[in-house]
Amino acid sequence: MAKSNLSGSSGTWASGLEAQSEKGYRMLAYSGSLGGGTLRVYTTVDGVETPVPDSKLHATKLDDNDDVIQQLIFATAGVITVKLTGASGANVDLVLA
Repeated sequence: MAKSNLSGSSGTWASGLEAQSEKGYRMLAYSGSLGGGTLRVYTTVDGVETPVPDSKLHATKLDDNDDVIQQLIFATAGVITVKLTGASGANVDLVLA
């Protein structure tokens, strides 16, 4: 499991985690404000970065600030990177498991 925070107008989190896991999938949970921006998951294989297809968004519970914790569940290969773009004053906490 890995954790990070993205804030401001844009940001990139190179998690260093392989997308393949013992469970056969990965889950990205996030809470906080995206500031009107877009959060996108990518994987890198052989130096080529590709957006993760078929990720599904699920609302789960509330965090300590009463923000809804969202989850993306996906199955793919490569090293995971998460990018925030087009935001204004974002502050989002990320957990990758």
